Amino acid sequence: MNKEALKQDFYKEVNKEWLSKTEILPDRSSAGSFVDLDISLEKQLGDLIETWSKDSKKIPNNKQLKELVKFYNMVINFDKRNELGIEPAKKALREIEKLDSFDDVIKNFNELIVKFTNVPFNFSVFSDFKNPDVQTLFLESPTFLLPEKSYYEDKKKKEEIYNKYKVVVSYLLKLYGKNDTEIKHILESFIRFDESLVSWSKSAEEEADISKVYNPYTNKELKEQVKSFDLVSIAEKLLGQKINGLCAVNERFIKNIDIVFAKNKFEDFKWFFFVKNLMKLTPYLSEEIRLKADEFKKFLSGAKESMSKERAAYTLTLSHFNMPFGKFYGEEFFGLQAKRNVENMVMKMIKIYKDRLKNNTWLSKTTIQKAILKLDTLEVMVGYPERIEPFYDDFIVDEYSIGGNLVSNAMKFEKLITLYNLKQYLKPVDKKLWSMSPAVVNAYFNPFKNHIVFPAGILKPPFYDYNAISSLNYGGIGAVIAHEISHGFDNNGSLFDEKGRLENWWTEDDYKNFTIKTKGMIDLFEGKETEFGKCNGTLTLSENIADAGGFSCALAAAKLEKDFNIEAFFTSWATIWRSKYTEKRAKMLLVSDVHAPTKLRANVQLMNSRDFQKHYQINKEDKMFLDDKKILEIW
Repeated sequence: MNKEALKQDFYKEVNKEWLSKTEILPDRSSAGSFVDLDISLEKQLGDLIETWSKDSKKIPNNKQLKELVKFYNMVINFDKRNELGIEPAKKALREIEKLDSFDDVIKNFNELIVKFTNVPFNFSVFSDFKNPDVQTLFLESPTFLLPEKSYYEDKKKKEEIYNKYKVVVSYLLKLYGKNDTEIKHILESFIRFDESLVSWSKSAEEEADISKVYNPYTNKELKEQVKSFDLVSIAEKLLGQKINGLCAVNERFIKNIDIVFAKNKFEDFKWFFFVKNLMKLTPYLSEEIRLKADEFKKFLSGAKESMSKERAAYTLTLSHFNMPFGKFYGEEFFGLQAKRNVENMVMKMIKIYKDRLKNNTWLSKTTIQKAILKLDTLEVMVGYPERIEPFYDDFIVDEYSIGGNLVSNAMKFEKLITLYNLKQYLKPVDKKLWSMSPAVVNAYFNPFKNHIVFPAGILKPPFYDYNAISSLNYGGIGAVIAHEISHGFDNNGSLFDEKGRLENWWTEDDYKNFTIKTKGMIDLFEGKETEFGKCNGTLTLSENIADAGGFSCALAAAKLEKDFNIEAFFTSWATIWRSKYTEKRAKMLLVSDVHAPTKLRANVQLMNSRDFQKHYQINKEDKMFLDDKKILEIW
């Protein structure tokens, strides 16, 4: 590699061969290390399901996997799907067409919520932020169509998206049996209601603040705030028991319910509700319908082609059976030695974190002790979970031979999931359950359970290679591990204590200092230019803090190894972030994604490293230069 080029754009020089040769696959909107690994995983697992489909004797003795194969065989029976056409959706959506008023919606609410998306009030059960060992009731709102709130401010962009959506939906409605007058009315109603949601909905930047999701209301406050509907009565009927208030995910929604669902807006809501669910069902219908509906997704993402029907079949099947299949994948293909190696790496990283906290110069001893307590109680989960939700045992597929179809099965599965979730109200949280399949290329931190999860899917090259020198692994999976640990101390995770409670554990002065440092992190990224636009430092704050902590702690850990190679570490770091996006996808992510553009994730964190500045002798004339006084250390 050219040393001078590294000093101007480290990411570009390290990845130049990959960047010059790699093309985004026509059925995708991005390419990169994560995508490459995802493609490899998809090929491996897709071939496995195909083998089971062709020879049932090879299916493991696992009830859930046998049902998975039954569902998959229904998905790949394209002749039957094409024969059924849109009829399965018509049968399902008649329930919505029959609705005449909001009173009608409330009367049938218990059935509607377990089958359909975008009901007026979407109740769900989740950990209580103040008492995370117990689960409480949350109220969510319908969601608008466009990718992010700011899209509605650009009239040209908004009209382009609406027009494409109308073309696709018009086609579906014609198949459904609607005439031109009805179609015009349905589309006008849909757009009116969709636009009515925008004023009180949250922007992506607002959504990124997790503390604003917790807005508790007592029963009395709900009745005082909402006059058109008795939310308490609706919730109690749904849960089959008394409630003691609930939490609004969006407080502005609660304050606008009477306006949003005014009686004269029922017709608009009804067709919004209908169209959203019709579009949701398109992957389960004929191949012609799937491809037509996919035109809208391609328009938004910039992908050139739809998925092949084979890949779409795999994806659709896994959308329902991802946890049972993921658990099997983890147990079958993730070696015990690899699991131990990664667990050891996590323990090393936690120790590094503790050591850095003990030597911290901007926190008081009181806050340092609290932070270390949070690390001491942090639960680490690697590879696959001990158990998955019990409702998967009830996923019994009704095959075509007994009158079932993909829509009826999918809705049955959704009903089982929703009913299970609602039954968890006021019950203890099962901290062993994961919210991510082991067969994905990702990882996460859960602030309510204070645990970090590293699925088997990500524990492969270029992130982790059992045979590689340690510095390459520290620059890859090591940085990912420390990144997830750092989420416990970012602007969101820092609000939760060692028990996962939304509770302040900082001294007043320490939190002021932390806020100053987070402002510094915003400034590091705010307005940074990329090929398709500027970075939003506030939107990406939590991930940038986690990246900074992940990078610095992984580097500190790598230095302790006998085979430490600083250039291998930096190169590995830049390699895991290599990526390409379509223009539409990139622009969408700039306004909606809490992660900074990948090139900035690589380069800005390198610039913010004294080790990097020193090793490559970066000077003021170099584009990778950052003045020592501006280098920001948080964790």
